Amino acid sequence: MTKKRPLGERAVEHVRSNPGATAAEVASALGAAHGTVAVILRRQESRGAIDSVLGCVGDTRTRIRRYYPATQHGEAGAVILRAREFGGPFGILAAQVMA
Repeated sequence: MTKKRPLGERAVEHVRSNPGATAAEVASALGAAHGTVAVILRRQESRGAIDSVLGCVGDTRTRIRRYYPATQHGEAGAVILRAREFGGPFGILAAQVMA
């Protein structure tokens, strides 16, 4: 019988394979509880393994955090990802300024 890899490793691997995944999507893919995966993703983010962007869903006030593979640009990379989330003229301008 093979031993399963730790949930944190599997979560990071899923984010690398599926950039922009939410905690709920990762939890569903791994067959784990949403709350557990959310904590693991935040811990992996603090270790620098992944980055996240908090954005709005459509024209609503609903906020959702999406996870991405860690960038080599640190905070600037996160700002660019955030600009892409906003889209439109402001997002494009911000992405060009921060690139």
